[in-house]
Amino acid sequence: MHNGKIGGWDTLRRAIEAAVPDALFRHRQGTTDSEVIFLLLLANGLEDDPQAACAATLRFIEEIMRRAGEPEPLRVTAAFSDGQRIYALRYASDTAPETLYVRSRQRSDGTLVVSEPLDDGRDDWEAVPPQSFVTLGHSGLSIEPLRLAATA
Repeated sequence: MHNGKIGGWDTLRRAIEAAVPDALFRHRQGTTDSEVIFLLLLANGLEDDPQAACAATLRFIEEIMRRAGEPEPLRVTAAFSDGQRIYALRYASDTAPETLYVRSRQRSDGTLVVSEPLDDGRDDWEAVPPQSFVTLGHSGLSIEPLRLAATA
């Protein structure tokens, strides 16, 4: 799942797609920025460290946008799974990221991760803060700040 966009995608598409390794690029079927974001996540180590892969991917895209002088923001609210855990992120280079919510079910053993609340009149939906990374697995729910600074 991906809500959002890479600002200036039509202009920056070639520069961003060029970073996708050939072994992954051959699996590209569409033309969307969503698909290239997920391929870059894989190239940046999604299977080993999802949060670090997200940070590296967003840093890379923002650097391309900065060098091109692109005024439109980068907005990425996405969710993906490795079959054991669900990961999600809510990020924007401006102050208006797309929405992301979580809700622990009271009557059943489960948690929902959604882009919009599924019903009205309930106050148990928790908005994920901007610039956050979510991990949901057997050990529970974790919401952490998404740090884009490169680690040494």
